[in-house]
Amino acid sequence: MRLSPPDHAEPTPPTSADALSELARVWRRYEGDPDGAIRAITETGCTAIGVARCSVWLLSDDRQSLRCADLYERDRGVHASGVVLAATDYPRYFAALTNEGADRGDRRSRRSAHQRVLGRAT
Repeated sequence: MRLSPPDHAEPTPPTSADALSELARVWRRYEGDPDGAIRAITETGCTAIGVARCSVWLLSDDRQSLRCADLYERDRGVHASGVVLAATDYPRYFAALTNEGADRGDRRSRRSAHQRVLGRAT
């Protein structure tokens, strides 16, 4: 005898592979719309790794500021952007960003610096 799930069963939550497959499937929709693509990435990021918030930050060409291109809050379904962090306000964090390639072994210290900045920026 084969059992099937009851009609009232909760749908299976999407997996990270499902979320990434969907993003790969629809990527052409965002050609010419980088802001839309970034919003899709943050929404997919929340789904893929099961977090409440996901964001994309862009480092300025002169490496003196970070701008939040998008912050997605899954529970509220809202996007925000525009927060700017200046290197002069977070010198240790920016030093860690600019030295990342040379100092890949120090992930714990970068993660700690990242968490300190996020606590102040949100």
